[in-house]
Amino acid sequence: MSGGTVTLTGPAGAHTVVVSPSTRVTQTTPGQLTNVAVGDCVVVRPTKNGGAPPAVTAASVQFGAADDGRCGHAGSGGRAVVGTVASIKGSQVAVTEASQPANVTVTVTPATRYATRSKATPAAIAVGQCLTARGTTDGDGNLDAQNVGVRPSVNGQCPQGKRQGG
Repeated sequence: MSGGTVTLTGPAGAHTVVVSPSTRVTQTTPGQLTNVAVGDCVVVRPTKNGGAPPAVTAASVQFGAADDGRCGHAGSGGRAVVGTVASIKGSQVAVTEASQPANVTVTVTPATRYATRSKATPAAIAVGQCLTARGTTDGDGNLDAQNVGVRPSVNGQCPQGKRQGG
């Protein structure tokens, strides 16, 4: 797809998203610790009882290159560690976070989930994937997307409120 419309379906029904060649698209795919490198931007979500900076245990780690010089944001809840990987030693990942005076030590476990995030084009959008879209609603109720996030579905489902596209 280079531009056009995407129909998202979910519990609230179907919604039309208009994607243009200027829509900023990011793609998230599964990863693993060996894919994480010094200098990568990371968003680390701690486990429920995973502590708080300067030391946390990771439930999930999303990583990739900086996007327009930024490493992402904590999102809702604000518990995430967001920064740049300073070092990796075994199950310990040191993250430089702007809001902390020293590196945050992130402990990863066999249960930690990994995902890589990268820039993509509208061609990355395909039937059955999960999408998030942000933009403005036009007079017909369609969303004119400025930003679209694409990720694979899990067992045909889109976790965390994401809708399946088609």
